[in-house]
Amino acid sequence: MGQASYSDVITAMQWIADNVQYPAVVSASIAGNYSAAVNQAVTSLMNDFGITVVAAAGNSNEDACGWSPAGVPGVVAVGAVDSQMRRWGNCTTMHAPGVDILSAGLASDTASAVMTGTSMSAPHAAGVAALYMQNNPGASPADVRAQLVASATPHLMQDDAALADSLNGSVTYEINISSTPNLLLYSMLNDQGVILPSVINITSSLAALTFSLSLSAAPGQDVQVSIQSPTAAWNPSQALALISPGSLLFEGVTWNTPQQVSVSPAAVSVGDFFLSLTYRSADNFYNGAFQTVRVNNNQTLTGETAASPRAISSLPFAVTDSISKFADNYTQPCPNVIAPGRAGPEVVYAYTPLTSTYVDISTCNSTFTAAIYVFTNPDVATAFSCTNSNITCSSSDAIGWSYGMTNLRLFGSITYYIVVEGPFEAVGDYMMSVSESAVLQSA
Repeated sequence: MGQASYSDVITAMQWIADNVQYPAVVSASIAGNYSAAVNQAVTSLMNDFGITVVAAAGNSNEDACGWSPAGVPGVVAVGAVDSQMRRWGNCTTMHAPGVDILSAGLASDTASAVMTGTSMSAPHAAGVAALYMQNNPGASPADVRAQLVASATPHLMQDDAALADSLNGSVTYEINISSTPNLLLYSMLNDQGVILPSVINITSSLAALTFSLSLSAAPGQDVQVSIQSPTAAWNPSQALALISPGSLLFEGVTWNTPQQVSVSPAAVSVGDFFLSLTYRSADNFYNGAFQTVRVNNNQTLTGETAASPRAISSLPFAVTDSISKFADNYTQPCPNVIAPGRAGPEVVYAYTPLTSTYVDISTCNSTFTAAIYVFTNPDVATAFSCTNSNITCSSSDAIGWSYGMTNLRLFGSITYYIVVEGPFEAVGDYMMSVSESAVLQSA
């Protein structure tokens, strides 16, 4: 058994994000007390970088939801079959072999050892996930998790007498064992659709892309598949791609005839993203199935610099998004706000008021200390205004306080670039709102 600090785990997650080669799955045979920072790092791997994370549920007969990283939504948390060394509750996704497993040992690079526990179960599920992604490299973490759950064998496990009822695993979490999914990992995953290719690449010309879809087996009833694109976090009406057609119908003998789908990328870029395919049918094998197509987009991120800002069209405006993919492009225009050596990634927004006004800008509820500054010259990032301390966040905020501005005067027909900056290697979501000041001063 090894030990590591939370900072070690977070550093490891950052290294994975920086060096990932797709398709990718993380097998995390680690478990510790709840850590918001660890959970944010794991969430970033899944949501920002599209990496599937499989984790050990843990061995202490407690609710897995209170532990990291098993309790992170979207993680595949794996318990151990035939072992009382496991955690329970609805954050445990499924179970896999975990008793008397021949594994790598610590004595040397070639050492082996027989081990028991959920640290042995997680690699089994990670291996099955990798097999699925070998045939479906465009699968998102949500797709992989859904396939593992859908293919798992239900109702095979029984609790022994000692664990048949509710138990108090700790003073914090009361565990009802009946809420634990009774699912056993199965390695033969069911692919409802054959997607070719399942990874498509956006070029600089933004030319339309195509992929084809056919069914993997003859259906008992007609199957309808809807294809959807995600939208931009700062503009929910802006799809990242236009899909044509948005729905496919497979009938009778045409089930294995590939149907073509056209994907026209939007001019905005958020980096790589996933198209979702949702199946509907009276045939239970297909009904509710979910798959994805990965869209690789190497264009400059919208919001990376003032040359390609994220547009704010009207007020009030609010956005919740991640800063993890962005770079540090501006050299401390507000040294009184960002201490030397603490500068980090930035996201740039642009707003052009029609008439002069006063605004409040807040980053309350961000998961890290997010600084704000504003400038008007896109070529020279000289701060027009830096963060002041007039914003007060509620004590229930994730970090308790944050940066912001109140009564900032903006003049009509001038474009203002609003920059959200996080600390070095910030992970997690920032929340920014821009609204007219409650008491408008004379413009």
